[in-house]
Amino acid sequence: MPDSDKLRSAAAYLRVSSEAQSGDDRFGLQVQAGLISAYAARHGLQIMQTYSDTISGTRHRREQLDALLDAAPRYEAVVISSVDRLGRRNRVIYTVLDELLETGLEVHSTDMGAIDPEDEGSMLSFGVRSLFADSDHRSLTKKLARARVAKVAGNPLSGRPGEPANPLNGYGWRQGVRDDVEAAWLIHIYTRFQHVGAHALATELDALGVRTRAGKLWTASTLRDLVRNPMYKGEYQYGRRKRGKGIVKAACEVPALVSPELWEAVNHRLDQRNARAGTSNPLRAAMYPLSGHLRCGECGRVMRGLSLSGRKYGYYACRSVGSTAYDGGRPCPHHRHYPPEQLHALVRQALDSVATDDAALLDMARLPERPAPDHGPALAELKRREDKLEAAYMADAYTPQEYAERRADLKRQREAVLNAPAPTPPPGPDLEALQARLARWKDAPLDELADRLGLTVRVSMDGAVRVELDPPVEL
Repeated sequence: MPDSDKLRSAAAYLRVSSEAQSGDDRFGLQVQAGLISAYAARHGLQIMQTYSDTISGTRHRREQLDALLDAAPRYEAVVISSVDRLGRRNRVIYTVLDELLETGLEVHSTDMGAIDPEDEGSMLSFGVRSLFADSDHRSLTKKLARARVAKVAGNPLSGRPGEPANPLNGYGWRQGVRDDVEAAWLIHIYTRFQHVGAHALATELDALGVRTRAGKLWTASTLRDLVRNPMYKGEYQYGRRKRGKGIVKAACEVPALVSPELWEAVNHRLDQRNARAGTSNPLRAAMYPLSGHLRCGECGRVMRGLSLSGRKYGYYACRSVGSTAYDGGRPCPHHRHYPPEQLHALVRQALDSVATDDAALLDMARLPERPAPDHGPALAELKRREDKLEAAYMADAYTPQEYAERRADLKRQREAVLNAPAPTPPPGPDLEALQARLARWKDAPLDELADRLGLTVRVSMDGAVRVELDPPVEL
């Protein structure tokens, strides 16, 4: 054992990723401290202070590491239990090492000794360990991601339902528990969103003293992100990010805070308003009150209001004209321009004609779509089992007869999935409710009438007009 008078002062640096890992047999704080203490005793180092961080190894800014860097002049060396305690990514590991070396400290790792930046062998050994740490982290990240996907997807064959990867914590939820106050305001937001825009609703909420979870004022973009989230209608999507970005890798049911009908109605209304972007000018809005409600009968895209050069009056025209976004790169052939007064009159006539014709009114109402059965998760699970069975058979784990029996059983399960009864279609439109809604709003300005009745007007190339109704939910 080295003479205590010749011991050099040193600091110990420990790191774990989470509190749960602090007692781990492999990476725990006590294990790290024990390895460092033994190393220091063998190499004439005296541990004067221990610095410990609980933070992911993918981040190089750490509270205790910063404290160690500030106190570096007190020590001659710093000791870590292994290279991966500096970090779990190559970039982070080298960044932390450089910061320590720049203070003048010697850096020691119990698994490789002193890390000497001037020695090629030492840096080669350090580089190899850094690569292993990075590779191990990436492998672990992928395993955790697969485990979360499996947790969310559940197992349809065994009857195990899916569940969220983490406790729900969006507005209306707090760590998996419903927040009744926020949930009530959430329903208010969805209900009002059918009749007012995002900016107006944000102003209303601020005037009422309603704030976001963080205590901030509402903004239009925050409200749009909120109502777009399918979690509120009872569908948790793993992989989804704000504004619908990201790739949804699995989904499961969760308790809904608003009805699916209200969620769909609000998002349909939001789509219509997005299509009407650019009509905030009062004069333009008055000229084109059906903006966002008109669809080209040929390509299905929005028909917009426009003014042609040299002409006094405006027209509605297909938005795809001149674009190659239609039918594999061909421009939409619907080139006609329609005077607004002509289309407005046709829409009014169509609505007047169904006011006393029940059959025509029901035909005009857009029928709810029958939800298509989603066989994907069940078929994917069966495919996994088939691959596993095939591999086991190739490894002589089953006799030909056992293999044939299991294969036949999987085939029967696949047929059962594919032949499952179709979901019950949603109920059709309520005739009395449609009649009452039409009678209430038929004399309203056309833009308000279109919003209240959820109009979609499809204009064909021959000038034929079809009006569809999809009224928003009213609570």
